[in-house]
This record gives sequence, C-alpha cells and structure tokens, in this order.
Amino acid sequence: MKSIILGLFDNRSHAQTVVQELIGAGFDRGDIRLASSESEFKNAITDMNLSRDEAERYTGEISRGASAVTAATSPDRAERAVQIMNTHKARVAGRGGAESEGEMRAEREMAFPVIEEELRIGKRMVEHGGVHIYSHVTERPVEQRVNLREEKIKVEHRRTDRIASEQDMSMLREGREVDLIEMSEEAVIAKEPHVIEEVIVSKEIVDHPETIRDTVRRTDVEVERLTGVEGKGAPAQPRGETVPAQPRGETVPAQPRGETAPARSGQAQAARFSVPNDLRRLRGHEVYEIAEGDIDPRGWDLIGRDGEKIGKVDSLLVSPSARKAYLAVVDAGGWLQHRLFAIPLTSINFDRYQKSARAPYLKKHFQGAPEYRESDRDYQRYYEYWTGLGGEYAGAAGAGRR
Repeated sequence: MKSIILGLFDNRSHAQTVVQELIGAGFDRGDIRLASSESEFKNAITDMNLSRDEAERYTGEISRGASAVTAATSPDRAERAVQIMNTHKARVAGRGGAESEGEMRAEREMAFPVIEEELRIGKRMVEHGGVHIYSHVTERPVEQRVNLREEKIKVEHRRTDRIASEQDMSMLREGREVDLIEMSEEAVIAKEPHVIEEVIVSKEIVDHPETIRDTVRRTDVEVERLTGVEGKGAPAQPRGETVPAQPRGETVPAQPRGETAPARSGQAQAARFSVPNDLRRLRGHEVYEIAEGDIDPRGWDLIGRDGEKIGKVDSLLVSPSARKAYLAVVDAGGWLQHRLFAIPLTSINFDRYQKSARAPYLKKHFQGAPEYRESDRDYQRYYEYWTGLGGEYAGAAGAGRR
C-alpha cells in the first residue's frame, strides 16, 4: 500500500521546484499533485487520513497564497520525499495514507540533533630517525727500526816461518778447495690483526609528556518565534517612535563633522534606547528583505570620521515584530582579525551614490568595543555603547516581506 506525503509551501514557485526535484529523484509524475486552490487541495488529500481541523487549517493556508504538493509512493521511499520537501523549507512535510493520524503527526516532527565532538588521542609507532652503520678499510704508512746482521769474510795474509807439518804436506800433494758462505739477516714482514675497539649499538625507550591541542565542533540549535510577519512592506521606523522616517530613494544627509546632534524630546530619547530583543541577521533566504526603495548597505565600506576605512557592512539586524532594521553588523577586516561589531543604523550616514557608509568613530573606538556574537541577545548594550560615544545620524533600513 502506498503512503501519501504532503508538503505545504509559501508559494507556487517553491512547490513547482519541489515537483521537479521529486521527478528527478525517480518519483512517478502521475503520483505527484500540485494544489494552489482549495478545490485542487481537496482532490489531492482525498486518500489522506487528515482530521477535519487539519484539513481546514491547510485549506486556509491555501486560500492565503500557499501551495501544496502530495506524492504517493512506497513506504520505503516516503522518507526521501519528506527530505526533499524539507530541503525547500516546507511548512509541513508529513505522511498519510495507510498510517494513522497519530503516525502522520509524528512524521511531521523534525529532529535537530545537537552534536558535539570528543577528542580521543591514541598512539602509533612512526619513523622519526635512525643510524646507518657501515665499516670501511683505511691504510696508513708505518715504520719501525730493526737491527739486521750480516757476515763478511775477511781474507788476511799472515807471514810465518815454521816447518811444514804432515797436514800441510797433504795440501801440497792433493790441493784443497773450501767454500765459505757469507750470511746476512733481512727483515720479514708479517701482519697480525688485533681488535682494539668495539662500537656498541642498542635501543632505549624514553617516555616524554606531550600536550595535544586541537579543536572540536558542536552544533547548537536555537529556536526563535516569529510574530507580526503579515503585510507586504515595512515602515522605516518602529511603530510608536517619533523620529521621522527616512524618505525612500533619498540619500541620508551627512552630519557635519564637529557638530553636535540636536537634542531630542524625552519620548524620542526613550524610543532611541529601546531595542527589541528579537533581532536576527538578515540573509538572502529569510522571509524579510530590504523594502523597495530603501538603502541596502550590505557590502558597503564603513568610513570613519577621519576618512580611514574601518571595515565593511556585513549584514543587518532586523526585528521581525517591528519589521525594521536597527543595527548594522560590521566586519572590521584584517586590521582587527575580522571581528564583528553591531552599530546602530542611526549612527551611520549612507551615501547611495558612493555606496559607502560613514560613522563618527575612529579605529581606536573599535579596539575596546563589545564584539557582536550570534548567541548574544543583549542588543541594548551595543546600542548604548555606540550612541554613548556621540555618534548620531538619522538613518535606518526598512525590512519588508517577500
């Protein structure tokens, strides 16, 4: 039995994108329905186990411009369809058909895991050095003195006068020959090897402590409730403030250097220091965008009062409830390790033609300023720090709903 997946989207364009992606993922075109009217929606949910309250609630969303996509598929592929719909920010992505109403409601729940890495350190043997042992033969000249003997035959004629003996007479009769040999010593060389030294090679194991430093990641899930999102446009100032709104399409007049901003009434001062705590960064995929005709300073250079570049306007902090931007998030750049600062828009002078923003601050003011962090909700201290330095231009950016 097939399951029917229902997804509810802000407009028909998003719904058509989901239909094309479902087809590309292998879902049968005949099992996919796109509903942008109440009658189409009622036909699409005929086989779904929706309660009366749910059907009426979804029908009301359709009547206010939303679109629905249903896909009939096998239970093992239903989760894939839900993932595709959630990727395109479906308000609801759930399962119907054979499942009960309680099971469908459970499928529409989205789980956001909080993941934290743990650092685990192991050990392994690696080569880091060693010795290569080899032997070679060298020759060196040596000398040693030795005394050698040799024989010399000495011939001496000695005169005598005696009577010849019988022995002497025998030599006269027979004659005699005698050979005498001279002997001498000569050096005989013999080499005898002696071990005079040993090279001993061994290994020893030495333990040493070492501190391992690394980084681990963690995901934090934050939930913000949106209120007051109805309406096409947004005023340039929060409701209830007496500060005049900036006319759309005009350049904010520059605050003359060295002049003091005019004093405000007590009511205006109270509104100035009242910053909502529901601010969030304005991004391209959010529900809100800069109202048509208003200045969008994102990416503009921020110039200090001495004419030196401080950084770039990275984003805006807007209030969904007031539908207005209050603070500009400024990236200080490499000179201050790309730290982020939240500066009141009322302290910035925007030049539409130069696409630059000027603030009455110097770089030294940023070195000790409170750094902006996503997790911080105390926007009032940002506002009071910068306005307390005396910077005050009349400027604000409105945020409107797409």
